[in-house]
Amino acid sequence: MIRIGLFTIFLVLACQAHAVTTPFTFQGSLEDGGLPANGSYDLQFVPTTVNGSALTSPLTVEDVAVVGGVFTVELDFGSFVFTGSDRKLRVSVRPGASGGAFVPLSPDLPIHAAPYSLTTNYALNASIAEDVVDNAINATDIASSAVTTAKIQNDAVTADKLASNSVSIASFIGGSATGAISISVGANDCNEFNLAFGGIAAGDFVVLNTDSLPDDLILTGMNAPAANTMRIKACNVGATSISVDNLGVRYISFR
Repeated sequence: MIRIGLFTIFLVLACQAHAVTTPFTFQGSLEDGGLPANGSYDLQFVPTTVNGSALTSPLTVEDVAVVGGVFTVELDFGSFVFTGSDRKLRVSVRPGASGGAFVPLSPDLPIHAAPYSLTTNYALNASIAEDVVDNAINATDIASSAVTTAKIQNDAVTADKLASNSVSIASFIGGSATGAISISVGANDCNEFNLAFGGIAAGDFVVLNTDSLPDDLILTGMNAPAANTMRIKACNVGATSISVDNLGVRYISFR
């Protein structure tokens, strides 16, 4: 009876630093009739899933020298077998001088740790990255509209991350419009007014500009309390009431 015993598997690493080669070395022990085998044997190998499904066609290595039961072979199943899931190795054997059928040995052997360094060839598809080297990702690596507001952490973009002149006023404009207002303010008094202007969103910061104002009248844009609404404050620093009709007003809002 022929059976396979203890074994080790390890990768032959590539000389080049940028990739791992697919061949690996399999070393095992073989017994024949209850004694360590000696002589020439043909061996056949098939990588399988944990459920025993073959992943490739059999790889045959003929006339393998077995000395004191120990043999060593180099196997290469390509780069798509060791992709992360558990794997086993099915081994079959026949005497080297025989042309007969291979006898499968039981059980299939679990393949551990080392061959999974092949997964480094798939690093570009890594689902989790602990860190990204500065300048490793450029504009061509990011699909259009891939980065949305929801994906940017609050306070993640700081002043030192922005190139000089990279942010223009146009990038912040929420709305703009022109119109006319009529207001009255008593002597030494201030009044606040809500004005209807399209294009304003609640919470916008509003910049206000007007036609020439009467002496002693100060007009200031305050905020946007609601959509399409701008709140202004008018103060009269004079000793008499001031009224203006159809005062030209222009605004820009930022959000």
